[in-house]
Amino acid sequence: MQKFLKTFINLSKKVYKQLGGYEERFIQMAVAVELREHKIDFLRETNIELFYKNHALGLGELDFLIYPCMDLKETIMIETKVSSKLSDSHRQQLKNYLVSAPSNVNKSLGSVTKGILINYKGVEDYDEGMYSLPPDGVTFEVWELKNSKFIDITKKYKI
Repeated sequence: MQKFLKTFINLSKKVYKQLGGYEERFIQMAVAVELREHKIDFLRETNIELFYKNHALGLGELDFLIYPCMDLKETIMIETKVSSKLSDSHRQQLKNYLVSAPSNVNKSLGSVTKGILINYKGVEDYDEGMYSLPPDGVTFEVWELKNSKFIDITKKYKI
């Protein structure tokens, strides 16, 4: 997964360099362009059913579902955000998707246990009439649902 993450982070920084400060939907479209150019197989804005005791509660909209490629051996979820920083509500959204994934009819969702949260800082820095993108404008976290526990495994991948 290391090679995939490095590629994904680099293409995300490329998108941010050009589109930092844009709305999330435009960032996602540009990320999709980059994924296609890198020949990475994915679904974008795919529905995921959310469950309680095997009863469907409604639909969520997963930003990206990435299929195995490079050194990525399993399908993973990616949630993109445009915010000042990643928050617990962003983490909770990813956790809800990972918890419900096995109950979905879609077989490619059924085995997903990992997800990436990526944030494109939403505000440019303005100082004395000049603006610039913050140098730490793209941040990411890698999460895993294992034995019903939601675990931050970001440090496992040194990027």
